[in-house]
Amino acid sequence: ILTMRFDSNNNNHNRDAPRRIYKERPDDLVRLHVAEPAPLGLFGLAMGCLLLLCVDFQFTSGKLLLIPWIFLLPAFLQFVAGIFDFIRHNVFGGTAFIGYSVFWFGLCWMYYIEIAYRDEMDVDSLIPKEPAHFTRMHTGVISIGYLLFSVILTITTLGINRTLFYILLSIDFAFLFLTLHIFQHEAIPAWLVGLGLVFIFLTSLYGFLAIL
Repeated sequence: ILTMRFDSNNNNHNRDAPRRIYKERPDDLVRLHVAEPAPLGLFGLAMGCLLLLCVDFQFTSGKLLLIPWIFLLPAFLQFVAGIFDFIRHNVFGGTAFIGYSVFWFGLCWMYYIEIAYRDEMDVDSLIPKEPAHFTRMHTGVISIGYLLFSVILTITTLGINRTLFYILLSIDFAFLFLTLHIFQHEAIPAWLVGLGLVFIFLTSLYGFLAIL
């Protein structure tokens, strides 16, 4: 496909430079025709945090009806946003959205296992009566991994995007409180995790509205 375009490298130095005719690569065309997916991912993140903070603050109870909404809103929407960010050659956005979407997918699966095998499981310790070696500590290890993942993403946003920095900083505190709550269940109440989710909800909603 032939197109007329100014040379971007010389345009700032010589505004009278002649236009160059060249053949654009297919990936450049894809980048031009894909919309910004960040609002979709941030909306899904905000709604997912809203659902979980209602549980942490005991506004709602039960996990069965949470599964489809967590699967569709934060998990699926962030996964789609990450795919389109990779198409746009945005490695940071694609890695962040897909990485967090996997966490939400795993959370749905964990809720399903906990409900489906309730009769075979000690609910307090999450240790099955059958020797499957599934303990509460597995979730803590995943939480530590995602805390490190979030901290790395937060450091990369320093001085680049203030809104994104505050969103990721809120995620850092949420995973920190979640990790402490898992390993020190009696000392760290669930409402501290909910407080971190409140900040994620507010900052994500602001980022969603700002981009739109």
